[in-house]
Amino acid sequence: MKLLNIQEKFIKVKRPKYLIKLAKNLIKFEEKGTKVYIPKERYTIDLSLTENPLKFSKKILKVIDKEKYNINHYSDPYNRELKKALSKKFGIHENKLIFGAGADGIIENIVRILINPGEKLLMPDLTFLNASFAAIIAGGKPIFSKMNKEFHIDFDNLKNKIDKDTKMIFLCNPNNPTGLIESKKDIIDLVKSTDALVVVDEANIEFGGESVIKYVNNFDNLIVIRTFSKAYGLAGMRIGYCAGNEELMYYMWRLRPPFVNTYIAQKCALEALKDRKHIEKTRKYIGNERNFLSKELRNMDFYVVNSSTNCFLAKVTPHFKSSTEFNNLLHKNDCNVVDGKNFRSLGTDYVRIAPQLHSTNIKFVKIVDRLLKEKAK
Repeated sequence: MKLLNIQEKFIKVKRPKYLIKLAKNLIKFEEKGTKVYIPKERYTIDLSLTENPLKFSKKILKVIDKEKYNINHYSDPYNRELKKALSKKFGIHENKLIFGAGADGIIENIVRILINPGEKLLMPDLTFLNASFAAIIAGGKPIFSKMNKEFHIDFDNLKNKIDKDTKMIFLCNPNNPTGLIESKKDIIDLVKSTDALVVVDEANIEFGGESVIKYVNNFDNLIVIRTFSKAYGLAGMRIGYCAGNEELMYYMWRLRPPFVNTYIAQKCALEALKDRKHIEKTRKYIGNERNFLSKELRNMDFYVVNSSTNCFLAKVTPHFKSSTEFNNLLHKNDCNVVDGKNFRSLGTDYVRIAPQLHSTNIKFVKIVDRLLKEKAK
């Protein structure tokens, strides 16, 4: 059901004020073309989600088999084992870490807890949209900065938009959906330039780029978010974490549900963290498949944005009328990518593609090639 239809019903039918406010905020969010991509169904040849095609560490199944009789236990609300392991890995105090239901769950908690009505959340025009969604639900005001011509974040434009009402700045590195990496220097310079809280989503950092997570030791206005969903292959477990100043993390922990991660998820994440070879294998595999897909699409005369991570943008016009037409044709062939209309400022020229198994990627290339030939008839 379209939100405009929902709006009409709320106008005509008497509803509680809190429901009317919630509906209006949702309508405001999506009327501007700002939509969070949620897949409606699974396709056999699916290059839409940035899941790990190599799945997870082989050790994970052993953990599940070992712990399956313990799922009557509540999980550890303090995540003590994982905290200890991550503290050692990054050189940050355990009290600077809290956990959540994946990176997106943490993003929403941070924004909803810290953004008050009327306060601004500043973010690049082309990035992961969950933060802006959460800001509107909280009564805040998402403000968007420009990208440069190469789809990188324009840090000068971002800084120029900071004012006294800017409570938070959100960005992804590597960025989603572009797959582009921003420099550590630009990010730290941004943190130094403002008193606003800078939240850096590093969900895909294992695929490329320099992490700034250790800098939470130096700056109280920096929060870094990580996840086990991408490179570690535990998307279905819904477990992520963030690092920030100790006092803020304490209050964030107090204001979220105590058992936010399952018992099994905690055990699997701990084991996944130990298997560095799986991460290295995944990074190499995704890099090879991204290069394969990019090369094949360029050979068919598509413009492809140079990505360094686990997704990339490809321009499908003028070969096709729009990204929507292209994706609809893919759907008829049991295939799927992310339509660019799901991202602000991207319009309907581009699609986001996430490399999968080589066999899947070959099938995708063949389908695209066939669609091009059918269009040429």
